[in-house]
Amino acid sequence: MGYCTECGARLPEDASFCTSCGAPVRPASRDGAREEDRRSGAAAPPHSDMGYGSRPGAKKKNGDGKIAAIVITVVVILFAAAGYLLDKAVDSSDCRGYWESSAVEVNGAEKDSYLGNDINGLFGIEVSKDGTASMGSAFTTEVYSGSWRRSGSGIVIYDGDEEIPVTKKDGKLRIYYDGLYIIYSRATGNMDHPSVAHGSLADGGGARALPSPGEEDTASGAVGAGSYSVAITGAQAAKNAEGDDTLRIYFTYTNHSEYSQSAWDTLELAAEQNGKTLEPDDAQETTDEGVMLLSRVRPEVTVQCCYTVDFDPNGGEVGFAIVGWDSGTDGGRVHTSFTPGQLPGAPQKLELKPVAEPKWTAALPAEGAIDDYEVSVTGAERVTDEDGEAAVRILYRFENNSGKEISMDEALRVWTYQDGVSLQTVDPAESCESDDAYTMPVEPGANRIVSCVFRLRNSSSQIEAEVETVESYDAVGQTYAVKG
Repeated sequence: MGYCTECGARLPEDASFCTSCGAPVRPASRDGAREEDRRSGAAAPPHSDMGYGSRPGAKKKNGDGKIAAIVITVVVILFAAAGYLLDKAVDSSDCRGYWESSAVEVNGAEKDSYLGNDINGLFGIEVSKDGTASMGSAFTTEVYSGSWRRSGSGIVIYDGDEEIPVTKKDGKLRIYYDGLYIIYSRATGNMDHPSVAHGSLADGGGARALPSPGEEDTASGAVGAGSYSVAITGAQAAKNAEGDDTLRIYFTYTNHSEYSQSAWDTLELAAEQNGKTLEPDDAQETTDEGVMLLSRVRPEVTVQCCYTVDFDPNGGEVGFAIVGWDSGTDGGRVHTSFTPGQLPGAPQKLELKPVAEPKWTAALPAEGAIDDYEVSVTGAERVTDEDGEAAVRILYRFENNSGKEISMDEALRVWTYQDGVSLQTVDPAESCESDDAYTMPVEPGANRIVSCVFRLRNSSSQIEAEVETVESYDAVGQTYAVKG
């Protein structure tokens, strides 16, 4: 069941016209959407970085979540994010008015700070009766203007290119941004008179608080209040696919938290040159280290990452800083600078330590009830992906005990790990019925065998296959030996 692209109303299966507004229904390509997810390394939509083994709602950068450009300004980040639509229908007229951020929700708990700043008033939304909407932020002077339409859970704000689902719950608006909900409460004033002036934090807060000129480098240390250790290990100039100049910045990342998380999810990264923020390159996964930037890492596992930005090889010094995404500079900062023409180059490859007997999934049941679904990990088989690389197909039994039609990829999240790091989803050389079934809706009370394919990192270490819910730690999993 989908939604009307004009008014946001739910659509019956195979509808040709919207039963609410009469607009013609444009057919959606499930295969196309799935292929985009797989090429991005995502086993699920970009809001999937939640549940057991992760900080529910982790940042985007989609470990096995979405591989996409790192967006620097908070307003742009919000509009690039996908939202998790709640099932409860609401009166969209209740969403009209002016709203300001009042909390963020992480791990199911509300917090009153974001990037080391009090969250109150940092972000604003104005939803007008004339169908227009605007959003502003203390992190940028730019105010986004668009339109809004109804949805089953609130409204959708859009501008033709971007769509941002805004859900309504307990009298507050919520926007899902790569792993956390930003919660908005009704506020006095309007977009022209926010509680916190637009752009007032544009030059500070979070990773954007680069060290002052002349400040001694601290190229390694703890960030995120001790949850992660990072060490900047090198930098080299390169060309991207379009032939543009880029700078690849390398650093190691050790996850000391109790959850499986990625550097992309948990860190704020900033690079500046000639007083301007350097924009991240669209294809962070160009290098093996770039893939590691976006992959989930088990507790106490270390990987080497690469963050790629556009830069001027003939320009001035490049400053680079890393902080924890949720603690800002208060939780520790690592920083250094690079001079174009005198770059240290790429570091030596950091090989993952083999994990002969992984322990993380061992405590999980192989089957069980997760939210409104009964799910089990039923098997694994060696296959080849479309590039001829070794891969594994994980099979699952998905039973839908909810009251609505839904597919497994909408309802739950799947991950497979090897040597303590998540594997990328890929297209198999030969698809089978269960691969296609992963994105197909299942009727209430029915069940289906579905599968996903992951590229193997090696042919010796065991793999851990897990299924987890979207908003809690409930999960099932199985450990398999790699054969063949």
